[in-house]
Amino acid sequence: SPLAGRERPTRAGLVCGVSPWSLPNSSAAVDGRPLIHDGQYVRPAITSLPSVRGAEDRAVRDHFASSAQIELSSVWTFLRLAAELTAAGAPGELIARALDAADDEVRHAELCSQAAGGVGLAALPMIAARPRFTTRSPRTLATLAVEAWLEGCLNETAAAEEARLAARDAEINVEMLTAIARDEDRHAELSWEVLAWVFEVAPAVARAAISDAPAAIAVASPSQDPALARSGVAGSRISRAARAHAELAGRRRLRALAA
Repeated sequence: SPLAGRERPTRAGLVCGVSPWSLPNSSAAVDGRPLIHDGQYVRPAITSLPSVRGAEDRAVRDHFASSAQIELSSVWTFLRLAAELTAAGAPGELIARALDAADDEVRHAELCSQAAGGVGLAALPMIAARPRFTTRSPRTLATLAVEAWLEGCLNETAAAEEARLAARDAEINVEMLTAIARDEDRHAELSWEVLAWVFEVAPAVARAAISDAPAAIAVASPSQDPALARSGVAGSRISRAARAHAELAGRRRLRALAA
C-alpha cells in the first residue's frame, strides 16, 4: 500500500480511544474533512516522496501529496465523529454512516497518493480518534452542530463541487475526481442529517451554536494554471466557485432547517 506503515482503523476498537493528538498544520484546503485539534489541521507525516523532473510535475505531486495527507486525516475525523455520535445517543444509522465515510477517506487517500506518484504516509495513532466527550450535553450537541455545519455542510459540499469542476477541466485523474466528488456529496448529506438530528433533539442549542459559528472555514486558493488543470489541480477560479456554491446552497438549506 502507498500508505506506508498505516494501521487501518477497525470498527471494533472505535469507541475506546485515549487523548487528543495534534501535529503541525500548513495552509487550509477544501479537500475532505481533516481532523482539527486546537484550531489546527492534523496531518499524517509523509514517509516517502517520489522524485520528479520539472516544475509542473513537482506542483502536481505536491498538490496530490497534500490532498492525500488531508484525506487520510479525515479518516480519524469520521472515526471520532462516530464515537461522539455514540456518546450523544445519536441514531445508529448516523454512526454507521460515519464509519462508512471513514472507509471512503482511506480510499481517497490511496487515490491521491497514487496521483502523487506513490507518496507514502504514516498513519495517525488511534489516540487521535478519541471522543472529546462521553455523554450528551448542551456542549456536546453544540459541538456536533457547529462542526456538521462548517466542516460538512459547507466544506464537504465545496469539496465535492471543486472535484466536479476540476474533473471537467482535467485530462487525467478524471475518474478519481469524479469518485471523490460523489463520496464528498454523501459525506455532506451525512452532516446535514447530523445537524437535523441536533435541531430535533435540542433546537435552541442548535440555533445558538450555528448563530455563533464563523461564516466559513478559510480556504487556500492557488492561482489557476492551465497546465496543472490538465492533471485535475483546481485553481483559484474553481475554488472560489465551489465555495460560493456551498455557501449559497448551504444558507438556503439551513434557513429551511431552522424554520
